[in-house]
Amino acid sequence: MLKLRDGRLVRVAPLASRCDDPSPRLLVSGRSLLASAWRPWVGFIAAAMLARAVVSFGLLGAMPLVSDAEAYAQEALGLLRELPPSKAFYWPPGNPFVLAFSYAALGQEVTSARVVTLLAGTISAVVAALVANRLFHDRRAAIATGFLAALYLPSVMLSAQPYSQHLAGLWLLLFAYWGLRASSEGRLALYAGAGFAYGLGCLTRPSMLSVLPVLAVLVAKHVLEASDHTRRPWRGAALGLSIFAVAAGTCIGPVMAHNHAHQAGMVISTNNERNFFLGNNPYTPDYKTSQLAQRSFRDLDAEVQQYLKHFYQQPNSRAAMMSEALRFIRERPVITLYRTWNRATSFWGFDYLSSRLIQAHTGVGHVGLLGLLALEAGSYLLVMALALIGLCCFAARMSRTWLLWLLALVVAYEVPYMIAFSGGTFHFPVMGLILPFAGGALAELLASGGRARVWARLRASRLAWCALAVLLLIQIEYAYQVIVMA
Repeated sequence: MLKLRDGRLVRVAPLASRCDDPSPRLLVSGRSLLASAWRPWVGFIAAAMLARAVVSFGLLGAMPLVSDAEAYAQEALGLLRELPPSKAFYWPPGNPFVLAFSYAALGQEVTSARVVTLLAGTISAVVAALVANRLFHDRRAAIATGFLAALYLPSVMLSAQPYSQHLAGLWLLLFAYWGLRASSEGRLALYAGAGFAYGLGCLTRPSMLSVLPVLAVLVAKHVLEASDHTRRPWRGAALGLSIFAVAAGTCIGPVMAHNHAHQAGMVISTNNERNFFLGNNPYTPDYKTSQLAQRSFRDLDAEVQQYLKHFYQQPNSRAAMMSEALRFIRERPVITLYRTWNRATSFWGFDYLSSRLIQAHTGVGHVGLLGLLALEAGSYLLVMALALIGLCCFAARMSRTWLLWLLALVVAYEVPYMIAFSGGTFHFPVMGLILPFAGGALAELLASGGRARVWARLRASRLAWCALAVLLLIQIEYAYQVIVMA
C-alpha cells in the first residue's frame, strides 16, 4: 500500500482499520466485516437486488420510461449514434453516459436502463453499510443500515425509471466514504477514488459541485492536526489533492471542453441558467418553487407562457434568463429570503414522485394513490425519524469526525437547491448519508432490551422531541402545499 509520510511516498503494510474514536470499541474493516458477518451481508445485498428486480422487471415491467427518465434514455441512445454529439450538453451527461454504456453492452432495451438502477441501488446499500461501520464502529449498525438501504421504498419504487437520483446518490456516497478516509489515512488510491466519484457525481448532478469546500476544510483540519507530530504535512495533502483534482478533471474536463467548443462556455450542462431563472422570477410559486420546472409548458397559464417564451426565444437566452433572475432577486429581497426558507424546508418534504408515476401508469384512483403514498412517504418518514433519534440519542457512540463530515456534506449538497428551486424529490441523493444514522438507531432497537433503552433516552431528550416535531410540521406544510398546487 502506498502512503504519504513526512511528505514522502512510502510503501507500508496494509492496516486492518483506523479509528478516530479512542474508545475500546474497534472499527471493523470492510473486508473483515464481510468475512465475519457474511450471512447478513449477503442477505441485504440479495434483498436490495430482489426488491428492485421484482418492481422494475415484474410489477412495473410494462411501464414505459417517462418524464426525465425518458429524456435521459433518449440522450443515451443519441450518444450511441453520435459521440461526441454535435451540440453542447443540455442535460448533465453523467446519467446518459452510464445508460449508453448499458445500452451498448446489453442492448437498446428498457431492461438495460433498469439494470443500471438495480446495480446503483444495490451498491449504494453496500457503501451505506460501510459508512455506518465507520460512523458507529459496530457491525450491527452496518448490517441494519444495509437492510434499511436495501428496502428503502422511495428507491425501490423508482427503480423502474432511470432518473439521475440513483447514480447521484451512489457517487455522493462513494465520495463521502473515500473522501474522509483519504484525508485521514493519506492513501493516494483513496484520493483518486474520491476524485472519480466527485467528478462522476458532478456530471450526474452539477449540484454536487457544492460539496468540494467541505473536503477542503477537512483536509486543512487534518494538516493542522498532523503538524504537531509530522514534518511538512502539507506536502502529503497537496499531493493527495492533486491526484483528486486529476481524477475529477478527467471526468469533468472533456465535457466542459466540448461545451466550450460549441460556444456554450466552460459548463457541465446548459440548463443551469434556466433552472435558476425558473426558481427566481415573478411567477415562481413562493413555496413550491419547482412548479414551473416540473409542469409541462402547455399546462401553464397563458400569461406565464408568454413571460417565459419572451426569454426562451432571445438570441442569448441563457444570459437573458440569468440577468432576469438576478434582477428579481435584487428588487425583491424579502420575497427571495422567504422563498429561500421555503426551499430549505421543502427539500425535506416526503417523497411522492414514484406514487404519482405509478398512478399515471396503472390508473389507480385516490385510494390506490394513498396506499402508494403510505409506502413511499412512510418509508422516508420512518428513516428520517430513526435518523433523528440516532443523532439526538446516540451521538456519543459515533465517530465525531464521521458525524460532522456526513452532516456537512448533507448541508452543502442542499445549498444549490436553496438558491434555485427545491422539493421533496431532490433529497434523494443525500439519503445514503442519512441512512447510517437511522441504521444505528435501528440496531439499538433490535438489540436485547433495546426498545427500553431507546425509549428511556428518547424520553430524556428534549432535542429529539423538538427535532421530530419539526420534521412533522415540515411534512404537514409540504402536504398542504402539494395538495393546493396540484
